[in-house]
Amino acid sequence: MRRQDSVQDRSPMHSRVANDPFLVHNQTPSRRTAAEEQPFASHAMSTMPADGPFTSHSVSTIPRSEMANVRNDPFLTHVAATGANSAQLPRISGQSGQRGSFGIDSMNSIPGSAGSLRRRNEYGYEKAPSYSRNFTETAGALLGPGDPDRVPAGRGILVLVPWLTFMWTLLIWLLLRHYSPSACFLLTVLIAGACCVMMQLSNSKNTWGSTPLFPLGFFCLLAVVSASRVGDAGWHSHWRQYWWTQTGSRVEGNSASTPAAGHVDSSVIGFWDLEKGGTVNGTYVDDLRSAGFKNEHHFCVAPIISPETADGGLIRVNYWAVGIDCCQRSGSFQCDDSRDFEAGYGVVQMNGGFPCPNCNLDEFRSAIRKAEALHGLVSAPGALFVRWVRNPVMVEAVDLMKAILFIFSVGFIAFVVLWILSYLAWYYGFGRRSMFGPGGILDGFQDSSRQKLLA
Repeated sequence: MRRQDSVQDRSPMHSRVANDPFLVHNQTPSRRTAAEEQPFASHAMSTMPADGPFTSHSVSTIPRSEMANVRNDPFLTHVAATGANSAQLPRISGQSGQRGSFGIDSMNSIPGSAGSLRRRNEYGYEKAPSYSRNFTETAGALLGPGDPDRVPAGRGILVLVPWLTFMWTLLIWLLLRHYSPSACFLLTVLIAGACCVMMQLSNSKNTWGSTPLFPLGFFCLLAVVSASRVGDAGWHSHWRQYWWTQTGSRVEGNSASTPAAGHVDSSVIGFWDLEKGGTVNGTYVDDLRSAGFKNEHHFCVAPIISPETADGGLIRVNYWAVGIDCCQRSGSFQCDDSRDFEAGYGVVQMNGGFPCPNCNLDEFRSAIRKAEALHGLVSAPGALFVRWVRNPVMVEAVDLMKAILFIFSVGFIAFVVLWILSYLAWYYGFGRRSMFGPGGILDGFQDSSRQKLLA
């Protein structure tokens, strides 16, 4: 009987243990007092410092709600650390002025983190005025006192107007020249005349806003002259060949025996037979009969022949495939698509020059004479120099991209040069003050050099 009673008394406990082995959800307070559970706890808590090395806070100070949060969220990642509780959470950084919250806010101090980059950008924005001020002070120390009456708006006009004049004149020489060289020359003279009139009006102390007319007209005239020279060079080196491919005729169905003199106005000569799927009469570039002329670079030529023209003693050549640095002295021609069996178009090089009209003409003629002597060839009168390619449209697109890149590169260089010159003119008051005499441009330099000698 006693055994059955004891079993009945312990059955609730056994059921709780069976359902919850670790008593995680047991909320029944213990009947034993705190003194009975930990007889030395009160003495230890009284003698231990409040912020000991291992126990930073007493267990009794943590509310029951936070203990429930610990059970549901062991690492307290979703707990908002505010007030006194935020001060009790551990800190990653050793600074007491930063918030801890298990290192969430202190992660901003880690190099490379988003917070660190944000603070670095904010610091840069705050220091930007001081950097600009320091640069201005440094430039002032190097350049001297300058013009005390200079206005920032005048600097912009003094830079932009000459640069726009340069670009306008450059486009005239690169684009309008193709349609009318006379109109190109006439417009250039009119722009230069307007610049001279602007310089002449400066004698009456006229200004454009806060910008004196003499330096403005001078830099515009300098832009016109330089743009004319650069535009003429760009026309011959990039744009003339491109315009030739756009305006020359395109002929199809030709072979190596077709007289070249009949295609002097052609920009693209087709040797490809679309129905056959190959070249007309088997026309090909004979790389075994090629030659290279060495003059800093290898100037390469190879005859374009067919089996019918190759029969006999001397081979008559109407078309020469040309290239630079794509062969050896004794031949081995591999320029453009000469080794491609699906290539069958010749892009005619204007005036026999490559990569621009009239360029390296003597070198290519020397290479032809070498090939004639080595391989028993005869160049026909009026023979054309071509680039042997598979797709002539792709060649035209590449030439156009090079021509446009020339405009952008020259425009950027011109802007940098004109900005430097215009800035110096604006800084020293060129056209507003005299060069010599009291208050002149060189007066400040004379005073500074005199002070250095006295020191």
